Amino acid sequence: MKDALERRKMYGIAFLMSGLALGGVGLLSMWMPDLVSTTTLKIIFSLIIAAALSCTLFMLTFANEDGKLPKKMSMIIGASSIALAAILFGEVWFDLFEKTLLGKLVVTLLVISALAGFVITVWEDFFESKKLKDEGYLD
Repeated sequence: MKDALERRKMYGIAFLMSGLALGGVGLLSMWMPDLVSTTTLKIIFSLIIAAALSCTLFMLTFANEDGKLPKKMSMIIGASSIALAAILFGEVWFDLFEKTLLGKLVVTLLVISALAGFVITVWEDFFESKKLKDEGYLD
């Protein structure tokens, strides 16, 4: 439990730092438009990716640790998110992929994450309903 709290704190700080850095770069580019360049845009996109990844990992620390399936599905979502962030970082900075391949990779990882999230939702709903029936709250 303590490990999850430490990770949650680390992800929260990473999210806030990404947001602050993004705001700083945005304000700097707004007040000094001659600084806006390809590198500035790459930094902005990188900060957005870092913020999204840290936010996703932060939310996954709230996964129900009682059930094994939701925890495994949460790990799948986390791994997909990390892979997606790595692919997007590579694309932003090094132009690693053809656009078609990049699109296929991104959509595939998003579908995997969405399906894992769907399984978690159905699993939790099923056991919540079963628990309420066992306690006599539902017929």
